[in-house]
Amino acid sequence: MPKKYLPPIIPSAKIDKEYRNALFALIDQMQRSVEWYCKAAFKPVEKEQAKLGMLDADPVNNLQRVINAVKKRYIKRFNQLAGKLPKEVVEKIAKEVKRKIKSHLIDVMTVDVRFSREQKILLNALTKENISLIKSIPQEYFKRVEYDIMSTVTEGQDMQALSDKLSKGYGITRRRAIMIAYDQTNKITEKFDRANKIELGLFQAEWKHSHASQEPRPSHLAADGKTYDIRKGMYIVEKNKNGKVVYRGWCHPAQRPNCNCFSRTVLPVK
Repeated sequence: MPKKYLPPIIPSAKIDKEYRNALFALIDQMQRSVEWYCKAAFKPVEKEQAKLGMLDADPVNNLQRVINAVKKRYIKRFNQLAGKLPKEVVEKIAKEVKRKIKSHLIDVMTVDVRFSREQKILLNALTKENISLIKSIPQEYFKRVEYDIMSTVTEGQDMQALSDKLSKGYGITRRRAIMIAYDQTNKITEKFDRANKIELGLFQAEWKHSHASQEPRPSHLAADGKTYDIRKGMYIVEKNKNGKVVYRGWCHPAQRPNCNCFSRTVLPVK
């Protein structure tokens, strides 16, 4: 008898975009502030550099004080965002997963749309994980900014050189925001889907590779179409290009960084 499957629960592109754009809005503000204050504070430094290549301590210290003030302001703003956005994102995804599962199983079994105790614990844990990720954004951003400023000053470079470095760091920060939003949307969707299916007694799933990546993980390709127990996962051994094992263990779709894999639930045979 052929297996019967439920449609896969695909992560919401809409929620991913909303998450990403919320991060972008604050990152863009932060970048504009840093560039503006750097240009204003860098002028005295450039004047001192013109004096036989000698630097007076005051302009450099002033530049550092300015950046410290901007850093403090944006750490506060990202902390405020982290106090609101992660809970909204996790709850939206969890509710959407519940809604989709209920619609898929409407002719098979009753699905309680309320969160169970275990699902509330999971919701809280995923919210905390996302709070931590958001708070890390300005920390990593300003670490690069401070390095770029000091390297520019010590190498006797001008404001244009610093601006180029800041633009590069800005691009890195935006790409990381994209990765956070995409990766977390996938992970949260998979984890809530799995938690719901386990509580419903639907333990079997088929691993599906998205075939979207230009450099797919061979072990994930090998898992494509294989059935596994969602309470345990699929045993995966990942190797890098040199053949070195970088991951070994029981794994779920979307668990590994930038993994686009998903699963489809196998319905029990009656």
